[in-house]
Amino acid sequence: MVVSMNEKRVFKIKWQSYLIIIMLLLWAISPSAASDIQNVGGSISKDNIGDNANVPKGGLVYNCGGLNVRTGPGTDNSIIGGLVPGAGVQIIGKEGKWFKIKYNGSTAFVSGDYINTSGSSSDKEESASGSGTVQVSTYLNVRSGPWGNIVGKLYGGANVQIVGKSGDWYKIKYNGSTAYVHSNYITKGGSSSSASNNNNSSSNNNSNSSGGSASASKIVSCAEKYIGSTRFRGPEVNYGNLACAQFVSTALKDAGAVSRVQLGVLGVLSDLRSRGWKEVSAPPFKPGDVVTWKTYDRSGDGVKDNDTHIGIMGNDGQAISNSSSQKMPRRHSVYYCPICRVLRQA
Repeated sequence: MVVSMNEKRVFKIKWQSYLIIIMLLLWAISPSAASDIQNVGGSISKDNIGDNANVPKGGLVYNCGGLNVRTGPGTDNSIIGGLVPGAGVQIIGKEGKWFKIKYNGSTAFVSGDYINTSGSSSDKEESASGSGTVQVSTYLNVRSGPWGNIVGKLYGGANVQIVGKSGDWYKIKYNGSTAYVHSNYITKGGSSSSASNNNNSSSNNNSNSSGGSASASKIVSCAEKYIGSTRFRGPEVNYGNLACAQFVSTALKDAGAVSRVQLGVLGVLSDLRSRGWKEVSAPPFKPGDVVTWKTYDRSGDGVKDNDTHIGIMGNDGQAISNSSSQKMPRRHSVYYCPICRVLRQA
């Protein structure tokens, strides 16, 4: 039998193809190939999912009217619920700019642009103990963790037993278990324990407790020390947008003029009037005067309402109040908006 040259070439090509296929199969089932496949898979997984070890433990919803909760990371996924500003979320993962959270017994996703996680990844449990008093005009939310869900509330004047601290949060005994409250609204030591443990400071404790008189210079000094401070940016005041009353009452409390922090302008005015402060005609203004302005429509009738902003007069003829745009206390002209009333210590 005679074999042509073309047939020989085809036969050779076929055998070369078979040989290549056999070599590929042998490589695929070898340990080194399996290792390479695992490495590739691991790389893809890390790129897509991210490093969950650095994901914060939780956060609070902010900077929005309400936050949509979705089935997946992206606006193309279905909305399955919503969260109001100030709501706490427990974060368990992250994909791109989206946080994976625990939600209604399952998991869901929210945009990280509207979750405040300041300090949540680095907060460590610290040793702390003692008693404290809630210092708010209404109530203080009690949470399951530093960034956890709301599990209850404590009203102003309530006593708490502190058993630990995590960042800016106190761990307290609550309903037979433990929970967390923000330390900004807890005064450690109550009036009785402070008096018994520190006799040298009893006069100051009595002043804060009764909300008695305080010198104008001390009120101004306590207000000035917060100029430029970022302290008043908590979720309870919309992250600095509505912090004017909190700033003023904090300065007055530091000076010994009042005994608690208020979150509303009307609450501050009521507190001052109950302590003998009188409404006066101004100008002339005096350092330490408390001034309110007409700045926005509170009632929704299209007309700016009285007593919608509050501040303290400084020594230089300027007022000091919290700026909603800068989210911190600053000096400004007392005439920047229509003045409603001026209260002065009697």
